[in-house]
Amino acid sequence: MRIFVQNNYLEFVNEYPEVTGGRVLQTEEIKDSYKLYLSLKTRTDFTRAYIKTDDIEKSFEEFAKRFKIREAAGGLVMRDTLQLWIFRNGKWDLPKGHLEENETNAEAAVREVEEECGVKAEIVKELPTTYHIYTYEGKEIIKKTYWFEMSTEDESTPQPQIEEGIEKVTWLKEIEIPYILNNTWASIEYLLSQIIEF
Repeated sequence: MRIFVQNNYLEFVNEYPEVTGGRVLQTEEIKDSYKLYLSLKTRTDFTRAYIKTDDIEKSFEEFAKRFKIREAAGGLVMRDTLQLWIFRNGKWDLPKGHLEENETNAEAAVREVEEECGVKAEIVKELPTTYHIYTYEGKEIIKKTYWFEMSTEDESTPQPQIEEGIEKVTWLKEIEIPYILNNTWASIEYLLSQIIEF
C-alpha cells in the first residue's frame, strides 16, 4: 500500500523491494512510520520510505489513526482512444471529488466527471485506489481516492467547472500522455503506471 506525500511516498510492504535512485528509508517498527512520514513531508529530493510488515492492512490502520480520512472518487474517462483530463492548480489531473452522504464510490465518480467536465460517462471497471496526504486548515488528512475506468460517446465540448478551480478540460491522445506526466501529481502518475503501458 503506497501513500504519497507530495512527490515522495511511504509504502507498507511484506518484503523490502530492490530499489535504485533517490533516498530510501526503511523500518520494521510500525511506531516509526509517523516519523518516516514527517521526514518525507520535509524533503524536496525524491525519497521513499518502506515499512516492512506481515499485515499491511493492520499496519496502515495503526498509521492512519493520526490522520483524518477523506474519501473521494474519480474517473479515467475514455472516448475511443482519447482520455479526458483537467488542468487545475497548475497541474494536469483526472476529474475526481469527495463522496457525498449515502453515495457509492461509482456514483460519486460519475457525478464528479459530469460536474467537473460536463461529460456524461459510464463505469467500465474499477481501477486501483490511490492514497495521498495533505494538510488542510492545520489538519493532516489522508485522501483515499477510488478510481474507475469510464467510457462515453459524448462528443460535446467539455466544460470546466470554474468554481472548482478547473482552468480547462481537454481530450488527449494516448501518445500525448507521457508528455503531461512531467506536470501531474505523483499519485496520478502511479495510477496510470498500474494500468497503461507507455
